[in-house]
Amino acid sequence: MVWRIIISAVGLILIIMALGNLLLFIWGSQAQASISPRRYGGERLGAVNDFRYTWYVDYTFTADNGRIYEGHLTKLGSATTVSVDNKVRYFSFAPFINTLEDTARPNLGQLAMLVVGVFCLVVMNSKQKKHQKQRKISGSGTPDLWSIVDYDDSIEELYQMEGNMGKFCVKCGSAVSEGARFCPICGNAVQAVQGDTRQPVSGFQQARQQSLVGWTNRHLEPAVLARAAKNKKGAWIFTVVLTIAFPVGFFIAGNVMEDLPLNEAVIIGVGLGVLMLVIGLVRISRMKSGTWEGTVTDKRHKQKIERDQDDSYIRYRTVYTLVLTEDNGKKHTLNYTDNRAVYDYFNIGDRVRCHMAFGTYEKYDKSKDSMLFCNICGKINDITSDTCHSCRLPLFK
Repeated sequence: MVWRIIISAVGLILIIMALGNLLLFIWGSQAQASISPRRYGGERLGAVNDFRYTWYVDYTFTADNGRIYEGHLTKLGSATTVSVDNKVRYFSFAPFINTLEDTARPNLGQLAMLVVGVFCLVVMNSKQKKHQKQRKISGSGTPDLWSIVDYDDSIEELYQMEGNMGKFCVKCGSAVSEGARFCPICGNAVQAVQGDTRQPVSGFQQARQQSLVGWTNRHLEPAVLARAAKNKKGAWIFTVVLTIAFPVGFFIAGNVMEDLPLNEAVIIGVGLGVLMLVIGLVRISRMKSGTWEGTVTDKRHKQKIERDQDDSYIRYRTVYTLVLTEDNGKKHTLNYTDNRAVYDYFNIGDRVRCHMAFGTYEKYDKSKDSMLFCNICGKINDITSDTCHSCRLPLFK
């Protein structure tokens, strides 16, 4: 969540910088500016003669309201001069937002910044938006129940669910209150699919129930191992692409944008590239092969209130927490916001096994459950199924 916010913020800043200058050029008012340039630092190695040195440019202008405003920017020039436009663009309703006209004029640097900014926002938020869309009442499909899913519930609905653990909608995995005819989240009819997961499933023979007690060996099947390898390969490719894309993108921007010195562009690009590398390596390090076993040692939930800046909108959220303790004593805390399906699926004392390649958890005793989570894609399935209806890979039972 923290990294997603940071990278999204960087993307948003780049978009604002690119679009801001363009909007100033299109809709901004024009005024004559008094220019005061000064050279700073040494020469840029490898640059052409006219763009070898960095210049700080200070300027002042008088807006339509009669007040004097000032601005500052960085440009590239030769050892003795720098080309600066003496006209300034500003918003008449906010003259403190301004820049020189040649900087506001459309250029390839603005396009590069816009592309990088949009890329940051899309990559960091596409999965989250997909989850939110799946949680809408009018939406379709089954959410990834191993992930944190955000959707809006009223406080009354959350309290109604509190006393009905074990009741699920098999379409979206949401808790369903006693006597409800439809799922409050996806609207699916629950008469035929609602069931108590803590009671023996009617229609199963004793041998069938006994077969649902114990650890699976399906995680060793070739198709499952191939998917784990594919996921890890995809994570590596994603990490390498992002690590290279940021330095290259900012290097290009530094060469085509006069107000972005190449050395500053390279520093920003390399910094973001290193950040992407660290995030990717952390993610890949968690995709280990093998398993570990433990026990559910604690379950708890708490409510939090989210407000906007002027307190005109209040949203109630509930965080459901599972604490798993490995046999060696190491603890793992799983948090699910406004999504209690996995929280209700496991109970204190349940033996669990973590499949580290997918970051999902298998219950040892499944004999009293009517539904099962796919350990590969996280979708919910009927306990009678042998393969996941979504990814078509074996269910771990």
